[in-house]
Amino acid sequence: MQSTTIQLQNIRNKNLLKINKIDILLFLTGAISLIHTLTILSQFVIGLMMGGIVCFALIMYLGRRGVKLDTPICLFLIWYGVFAVYVCISILYTVNIINPSYVILRVVTAFALGLVVSMYVRDEHAFEVFAYGIILGGIIVSILTLFIEGSTFGRLRTGSISVGSGPTFGAIIMVAFVCSVWRIMRKKERRSLFIVIAIFLYTMIVLSGSRRIIILCPLFLLITVMLNRNIKKSKKMLFMMLALSVSVLALYIVMTNETFYNLAGWRIESMINSFFSSSGTITDASMRERNIMKEYAMFLFNERPLFGYGVHGFAYMFKFYYGNMVYSHCGFTEILSCYGVVGFVIFYSIFMIIFKNIGKRLLNSELYIQILLLFSIFALMTEFYTIIFLTPYNIVMLTATLATRDK
Repeated sequence: MQSTTIQLQNIRNKNLLKINKIDILLFLTGAISLIHTLTILSQFVIGLMMGGIVCFALIMYLGRRGVKLDTPICLFLIWYGVFAVYVCISILYTVNIINPSYVILRVVTAFALGLVVSMYVRDEHAFEVFAYGIILGGIIVSILTLFIEGSTFGRLRTGSISVGSGPTFGAIIMVAFVCSVWRIMRKKERRSLFIVIAIFLYTMIVLSGSRRIIILCPLFLLITVMLNRNIKKSKKMLFMMLALSVSVLALYIVMTNETFYNLAGWRIESMINSFFSSSGTITDASMRERNIMKEYAMFLFNERPLFGYGVHGFAYMFKFYYGNMVYSHCGFTEILSCYGVVGFVIFYSIFMIIFKNIGKRLLNSELYIQILLLFSIFALMTEFYTIIFLTPYNIVMLTATLATRDK
């Protein structure tokens, strides 16, 4: 009898050890998906982190299941795996002879992190651990950014030095903000702590000066509250009124405070003026330049519609056309100009799977699935202003959404 009890206890301990290992892996994957964007980290350090995580994940997975691949992994490999291979192959015909490796490295990083997520994010517990890692990653990136850019605070858009640009910083922190929203609504324990974290993260987003993210975060929060079946209608109406009041107050502060105005206020004002311009012309310099990029990208696509100009091809061609070596600031035109129709179909096919029965799933699914579905919708909607395939933090969230397709 005593021997049987000891054996059962040993089995429980082994199972607990396995769960802890997976939890640690998912937590680190979530954190690194944001932390790796810091410019203070060398490519060698990032490579070590990615290699270590992927090797550890593969060893555990093969030890548990052998070479058998389940549906989420297969879908990820067919989607982003094939796309990543295609991007790498396009280096054979790319016009870019300066820095095609820039895109290759980011795509490989996204593939490595997405593969781990496809292996282990299967239920709410796994997503919870993964989300905690993302929240911590967002906090670390924010704190290090304040430390790195302390001397330029108020003069440059936050994130310009730490991750390369303000909009990129805003997009990174938004992922952590989204996970914080889920945690606030899902559990009462330490809710106040996560409310403070969410406020801190949103403040950092405002400091980034990214108009798109500044607007999207409150909108995401509002829609999430409206979809939550556990919140009464009266409380939802109260929240809407409160959210409106806070938004008006926040806008007033941004437009009247000198520091916030220099970082974000004037950009919001410029955007509004462009939308309501009586002449119909775009007065906002940023929006005007983005339109030039998109138009040129479509010109390149018409020149090579099937396979495009190869990895990072748009940036190279745009350098000679306009003088700046930058991406097109639109995921659709970036993929069309660099990878043609073939790359476009491969990458965006993921949304056909994710959005299957989207209305029913948004209304009836668990909160974490609603959060992931909403994030995917927002990601596709904002693809006109950003690029998903190059951003690992977006790929891991889309991969987690893909794993919920049958739930």
